[in-house]
Amino acid sequence: MRQPDTILKDQPTLSMFDFTKPIALIWGSMLHFIEDRDDPFGILARYKELLKPGDYIALSHLTWQFFDGTELVDPGLVPLPDWQPDAPNTGADPFDQARAMLIGVGRLAY
Repeated sequence: MRQPDTILKDQPTLSMFDFTKPIALIWGSMLHFIEDRDDPFGILARYKELLKPGDYIALSHLTWQFFDGTELVDPGLVPLPDWQPDAPNTGADPFDQARAMLIGVGRLAY
């Protein structure tokens, strides 16, 4: 995931996608593993270049800064437990670490 140019030039990988249909880039808790010195914003931007208007980016992270150029899908950028507020209660403390994690889905703007 730290080498987008290698992945985005790999024809067997790219052949798995139908670029005539919407594509979703899903990075669930992955950005935590990219250190600042490796430029997480730049890496995500390279992957985003593959996408077109109408495609989606879904990610969770401890920051709100990764949805530039998208229209957030409801319920917006919210703490992880609030993404599915009607989900069964696991009995976990609502103020645990999951509250610090933000999750959202953004649709690339036309």
